[in-house]
Amino acid sequence: MEKTFVTKSTLNKVCFYLIVRGKEFTHTPGVGVTFKATDEFVKEMQNKLVTCYGCSLKPIINEIK
Repeated sequence: MEKTFVTKSTLNKVCFYLIVRGKEFTHTPGVGVTFKATDEFVKEMQNKLVTCYGCSLKPIINEIK
């Protein structure tokens, strides 16, 4: 089930990752990048951003409730 997530971490890499995978997202200054995805997608994205895209730390991605 898709949930809504938001992040302010490594915005350029997160946006690139979402664009390549065809995910819709919005960027609002002060809020960050907001997108819909499954928990599994977010975990995979965090791991791949570190191992493949050069992020030194896992991005902090929070679920909006």
